[in-house]
Amino acid sequence: MNSGGAKSKSIEANKRGGGSSIGRGGGAKRRAIEVNKRIAFLGGSGNWRGLLCLHHGEGKGFNNVNWATLASKLGKLRAKDMGELKEDGRVSLEGWRGGQS
Repeated sequence: MNSGGAKSKSIEANKRGGGSSIGRGGGAKRRAIEVNKRIAFLGGSGNWRGLLCLHHGEGKGFNNVNWATLASKLGKLRAKDMGELKEDGRVSLEGWRGGQS
């Protein structure tokens, strides 16, 4: 009997991303990784509108890494894009207050 063989297969499966995800975030972790990939892609292409749309649609499910990546990507925008960005209702203080002064 070789009980070590089954254990080593389990360890190898976990290294490859297979195996059980119990206690590791499972689907939530995979979803956060996929969202972060989309944030990185949109930010890398300078698509701030896409970033805001992504946040609007999925922001309630963002984890800390998603928030940090979004803030980083928005912070790296070129100065010429900032004027348009500040005028967008999803970013302005008016948008955050729901249009109330």
